[in-house]
Parts: sequence; structure tokens; C-alpha cells
Amino acid sequence: MPDPIDIRGLWEGAFQYTSSADAGDFPFKAKIIQMDGAISGLIMEDNVAHGGTVKAEIEGTLSGQTVRFTKTYLHASEQYRNAVEYSGMINAEGTEISGTWKLPHDGGTFVMARKPL
Repeated sequence: MPDPIDIRGLWEGAFQYTSSADAGDFPFKAKIIQMDGAISGLIMEDNVAHGGTVKAEIEGTLSGQTVRFTKTYLHASEQYRNAVEYSGMINAEGTEISGTWKLPHDGGTFVMARKPL
């Protein structure tokens, strides 16, 4: 059995809304911690409603090249109250994750790349 892909570290990415494709990309930065098949970490992204940034914790799993996690915003305003479910695939080199995200009322796609050291 091959060693699991190591996704620990800093990542930069963007997500898009299916319902508002013309809105463009919404960038974010992530720090991922990995222990065996569990992942956790922190995401920071722009607060599109009020300016500044918002922070979210992530908790999930890594199995083979499949990563799944839930993003829960910290100190969330009404706009950020729902947890976001992410599901993606890691490329063979372990340098990019792409997939989909969903909320109860919306969803879209995301891509994230390992930040160079």
C-alpha cells in the first residue's frame, strides 16, 4: 500500500459560485494539519459583505487522493452561519486539490495549490 499523500502546509486557492458564475473567483488561504487520515486547519478569506477577512476552521478526512472537509466560520455573522461541505481530489504530485463545495442553498467549485516554500 502506498504512503498517504502529505497535504500538510500552506495552500492558496479560490472558490466559485455555480449560481453566480459571473461573480468570479473568491480567493482564500489555508493551513492544513494532517494526522493519519484526519485533517484540520484554518482558512482565511475576504469578507465580501463587510470588508476585512473571515476565518474558518476545517475538519475532515483524507483517503487515498480524496479529501473531504467541513468549513465552519468562526465568530460568524448571519451571512457565514452555515457550515460548508467540501469534496475534492488531490493530484498525483500532491500540489493541487480541486473539487466542489456545497451549502444548503448554493454550491460551486474550488481549486487550491500548495504555496511554495
